[in-house]
Amino acid sequence: MSYDTFSRNNLVLEDNITYLRWTTWEGKEIVEFHILADMLGELFDDPAADAIDLFLANKTEIEQAAQEHYAAMGAPGGVVELEHIDFI
Repeated sequence: MSYDTFSRNNLVLEDNITYLRWTTWEGKEIVEFHILADMLGELFDDPAADAIDLFLANKTEIEQAAQEHYAAMGAPGGVVELEHIDFI
């Protein structure tokens, strides 16, 4: 995904939970990744910061956690839901 186009469209509100969504190619499969917006603030010690700004500022670490999660557990239903444990 080009982060030049990463925008508010990547923020999703579902069941009163806000998360960021992005997709990548993994081999021949498109995989969707999710990370809770609130969790970004907790992980990067800035709960008041904008979730997209936090994502862009920490994208290398987030992408690494996403790839490690995918390599270890795959993507059931084509979706990887990142959790705190993925950043340990």
